[in-house]
Amino acid sequence: MVKICSIDGCVGIAQCKKLCTNHYDKLVRWGDPLQILNSKESQIKQPNHHSTPKIKKVLQDILKQTMKNTTRPNKKEIVLGQILEGIGITCKFLQYVDYKTLENKTASKQMDILWKNSAGTKKIIEYNGRYHFDCREHKSDEIHQVHGKPATLQDLWDEENMILNQIRKAGYEILVVWQLDFLNDYENEVKRIKEFASS
Repeated sequence: MVKICSIDGCVGIAQCKKLCTNHYDKLVRWGDPLQILNSKESQIKQPNHHSTPKIKKVLQDILKQTMKNTTRPNKKEIVLGQILEGIGITCKFLQYVDYKTLENKTASKQMDILWKNSAGTKKIIEYNGRYHFDCREHKSDEIHQVHGKPATLQDLWDEENMILNQIRKAGYEILVVWQLDFLNDYENEVKRIKEFASS
């Protein structure tokens, strides 16, 4: 009997440990089947002439386009999209948003759900599942492998908050939906989502 990969949103055929070849390779190589490679990790070492800003930008754009073509919303993100669709909002999934880092460098982050309302306000809903390590279920001094490197959860939370704040400064309103709330208090979360979308 053919089994499908256990990762939400993936329709690949499970090969090993309930994962498709793609997700299993990521698990073996990076320790995380949902690893999203950044440009530094995915580039093979090139000669020095490839390190110019122009070439780097081209390579980053290629990587973003490749990821955009291969990533799909997971089941929870699809449900959030359907909630928005129910109140007349058409949204986009897994879009890259540019922002300025604290060092004033340009960076980008893939956001789960994005749209612009009739007033021109740019809105984002970010669904934080198990790999965001909810502070109600985890301790700040826990160490986890992220992008192949160990990091404390407090450092991860601080970095995530910094990025979201910088994206807000770029003109976006952001609502974070935590998996724990979405699963245990669905009706109130739906109400909160609709209020955010309508404001």
